[in-house]
Formats: sequence, structure tokens, C-alpha cells
Amino acid sequence: MINAVFEVAEGGLWQPGYLRTTPNDFADMVNKKEIVVAEFKDRIVGLVRLETISEKLSKFGMLTVKPEYEGRGIGGKLVDYAEDLARERGSNKMRLELLSPKEWTHDGKNMLESWYTREGYVPIERLSFEELYPEEARKLCTPCYFTLYEKTL
Repeated sequence: MINAVFEVAEGGLWQPGYLRTTPNDFADMVNKKEIVVAEFKDRIVGLVRLETISEKLSKFGMLTVKPEYEGRGIGGKLVDYAEDLARERGSNKMRLELLSPKEWTHDGKNMLESWYTREGYVPIERLSFEELYPEEARKLCTPCYFTLYEKTL
């Protein structure tokens, strides 16, 4: 589900065949209890990864909703739940990272940027993805930024 959704959501950013995650990496995230799922009628319809970065900072990522369930508020509920869980664990800030192309406009990324901003996330830093992750950047089709957003919980 994750790789299928990201293949569309990040279309034009990655070379064909790029996988957002592998079964082994995902199993590791599950074992670390970093994955929160949304279910509907006993089916997983979405998920989000919640990581603890430091004592007071958490990060969510890999927000995924099956296409046939988009527009039903599932993504927002997953983010709200992740924020609540982060607060319970002692975090007072939540971070997210948004990958976007440097040289052209990606409609899906623009939509996410607007949505995150409406949800209270503020851009704090824009970094070159190629400088941060040179090995992974070789799999890109286009130069990209990694914008860090934060929200006070």
C-alpha cells in the first residue's frame, strides 16, 4: 500500500521502480511500534509513522491513505492521533518533512504544503535533499528540497 500510494503521490520525483520502503524496513518500524494504522471494516485503509526524535520532539511521516478512501478525513485523523500520542509520550513539538522539486511545481506537494500549513505546521528550514541523503538522491529524477515543518503541540 505504501509504495503504491507514494508512486503516484511522488510521481515525477523518483526513477521508475523506486520503493518508498521495503518489507524489512517496514517490519523494523512495526517492531519499534512506530506505525499507526487506520482501519475501516477490518481493513487497513491508511497509516502514519510516528518517531521519537528527542525527549520533546516527535516526527510523523509516511502518511498514507488508500486512494479509494481519500477525501474522508482519514489522513487528518491519523495526524491528530499521532499528535495526541506524541503528547502522551512527552513531546511538545511535532515535525514533518516534505520532499518537493526545486525546478518545477508538483501539484500534490503544493496541496500537502497548504494542508500542513492549515493544520498549524510552520516551515522552519529548507534543505537540499541531495546534500542530506546523497545515496538516496541518486534515485531521484529531479533535484529536490526537503522542507522541515514543525508544530507546537
